[in-house]
Amino acid sequence: MLSRPIYFLFFLISLTACKNQSRRSPVAVKFQPTSLKAVTIQEKITRQDELMLAYTLSVLDENNHLINTQNGAWGVQRTKKGDQFTAFPGLSIEVPPKSRVVATVVLMEIDDYSKAQKLVTDIRKYTGYAGAAASLLQVTELTNPVGYFLLSLQAAGLVLNNSNRIDPDDLLGSFSRTYTYEEVAKMTATQTIPLKFSADTRFDSYEYQLNFQISRQSR
Repeated sequence: MLSRPIYFLFFLISLTACKNQSRRSPVAVKFQPTSLKAVTIQEKITRQDELMLAYTLSVLDENNHLINTQNGAWGVQRTKKGDQFTAFPGLSIEVPPKSRVVATVVLMEIDDYSKAQKLVTDIRKYTGYAGAAASLLQVTELTNPVGYFLLSLQAAGLVLNNSNRIDPDDLLGSFSRTYTYEEVAKMTATQTIPLKFSADTRFDSYEYQLNFQISRQSR
């Protein structure tokens, strides 16, 4: 049997660990698109694409409920081959213990400029704390990047109707990556994620290179 002093020492260590566990604070994560380059564009007649970049940070709790969201949008920007853009609004959000955050990016080529400009305005307007609406939403299975994006907008209060819905034919590319609370808490350096959205078929060809960064944000 353990002697009383050793038993007491183990008790103190366990108690300290429990207290440290209960004192864990939310950690903030920052999402920052840094560059978008048009290597080749989709439109071969007008020789310019009209681009919209939309992105979200979605926080899900241990029960897979969406509890918070931040949404960003850039564009609509007329783009020619070789153009490169570097000025994008960043996002940041807090990730509580036992939660995870999903970073999502969607790049679209827009046909209707005025409709897309309204969508950009709406996305920026409805960014922020998800509130009660989000607590009712649950991800029951693996959701693709566009699904996460639409879920995030819905949670923030933006309902996409026929006048501002996203047409799948407009989609040039999408991406999402999930980070647990522990992964964010352990981040010591900024992670740069390079993406290539492209197609090379008889009827459709283009290539866009997008870079974004994920980092832990200091308080």
